[in-house]
Amino acid sequence: MTSITSEAEPKNTALYVANKRFNLYKIMHKYIRSEINCLAELCGKTDFLDERESTLLKTGFDNLFELLSSHAENEDKYIHPLLEEIKSDQLPGVMKQHGILEALFLDLKNNLDCLLNSTTINEEDVDNFYLKLIQFQSLYFNHLDDEETKITPELYRNFKDDRLVNANSLMLRNMSAHRMIAVTKGMLSKINHQELVAIYSEMKKAMPAEAFKQMCALAKESLETEPFEKMIKFVN
Repeated sequence: MTSITSEAEPKNTALYVANKRFNLYKIMHKYIRSEINCLAELCGKTDFLDERESTLLKTGFDNLFELLSSHAENEDKYIHPLLEEIKSDQLPGVMKQHGILEALFLDLKNNLDCLLNSTTINEEDVDNFYLKLIQFQSLYFNHLDDEETKITPELYRNFKDDRLVNANSLMLRNMSAHRMIAVTKGMLSKINHQELVAIYSEMKKAMPAEAFKQMCALAKESLETEPFEKMIKFVN
């Protein structure tokens, strides 16, 4: 009789090689892209005549506006001074983009308020609103791409990693507890394990011990046990 033996599950023996340079944009941009995508998807399936669904959409717009505003403010405070220091030709264009994108999103929020407060909701108006949101999504993603493909290489050419890490640490130390909790909670399910370890390692270095302890408690609540234990092993 032929014996049957179960084969061991194949293991991935590849080594993970982290980026050689510290990236100020990557993780936050991945999170922002995911949030904009989620809002666009929510808008596309919202019944504007349904009060519960329309309220959820309005809340989504409010939350995204807060995220994008704080992100732009952090870049203005902690990244743009580096560009000013080297007299970057990219800086005026990036700052102009920030202003344009903020105005476009505020216009979207105002349009949404008008739609939801209208006594008659026209299907064409809903369709046009959705298209405006998708246009904003495209413009914002182009902006993120510019920062990652144009600004990041310029930062790498002119600064060593310790300056970039210091800018990131200053941002983390000065972020409000409310914003830190909101970003952390939203980000946990949007990034991979290596990025999760990286951002928590940076938080541990930059934040007061008690504040970091609270972040770990939040992660433990939001992540399944195994991923959390896997992450915290690397952070510690």
